[in-house]
Amino acid sequence: MSPTQKGGDWFSSNDQYNSQSSISPGVLQYVYYLVLIIIVVMLLLVLVNYTVTPIFRLNPGGKGLISLPGSDDSVVYWQDPGNVTPQNTMASIGTLTQDWSFLLDVHLDNPTANTGKPRILFSRGPGITTPAAPWVDGSSTILTLLDFNVCVYLDALTNDLYVSTELLSTDGSSSPRILSITVPNIPVGKAIRLGVFVGSKVLEVYVNGYLLSNIAFPNTVKAVLGNFNPPTGNITTVAQVANLRVWPRPVSPAEFRAYGSPPNGVFKFNAMPNSCPSVTTT
Repeated sequence: MSPTQKGGDWFSSNDQYNSQSSISPGVLQYVYYLVLIIIVVMLLLVLVNYTVTPIFRLNPGGKGLISLPGSDDSVVYWQDPGNVTPQNTMASIGTLTQDWSFLLDVHLDNPTANTGKPRILFSRGPGITTPAAPWVDGSSTILTLLDFNVCVYLDALTNDLYVSTELLSTDGSSSPRILSITVPNIPVGKAIRLGVFVGSKVLEVYVNGYLLSNIAFPNTVKAVLGNFNPPTGNITTVAQVANLRVWPRPVSPAEFRAYGSPPNGVFKFNAMPNSCPSVTTT
């Protein structure tokens, strides 16, 4: 037999047909119908999601049965409590000064430490200028010399935590108006998860996922830009912060509740004692 004939035997048309038909037409038909069914089901789910009831959950705590990966639009800073430095806001909220939200874990270590200055734990704005000494208490009046979009700070003598924002003056003067919500008597040695929404007409404060208090604005928020600033100097001996999560939009109560309390680890959680919130304005 000639080489040509052998080659013909080795690579005959029958051999080629057999190698190409290792997957039977029946299996391919089943795969085709399966893919077609999946596409139809997905189209029906999308139709139901937008016309009848939510099927896909876009954000934690939102309505829906199926969570979509990659739908979280928040930006997280300060995941390592040992490496907390000022952060530029452009990656998260850009130039927004209202209608944005954040979560922040706060761990109070030593509330009796004498720092000799306001115990500011978090702020959004330019570098903060500490008010001239002496200062007496932790009320929002000490913040009249500061310039900020949001400021979170401890009372000078107690465990009360203040969340403040700066508004335009209502009397036409250049002096800003400070609006504050108080989180009373935060625990020592145990973290809380502070949630804040700065709206165009309202300030809301959440603790461990639940609304503590809100207050309507008498005027618009002052447009103060700047970094996210952590505590500095000897303030870090009083309290630590971590896990700053920021959204460029309003966060719903259900979404705040879904994030709940600080996880076990560096910041351990324990429920806050029952107490009534208070609101102060100057």
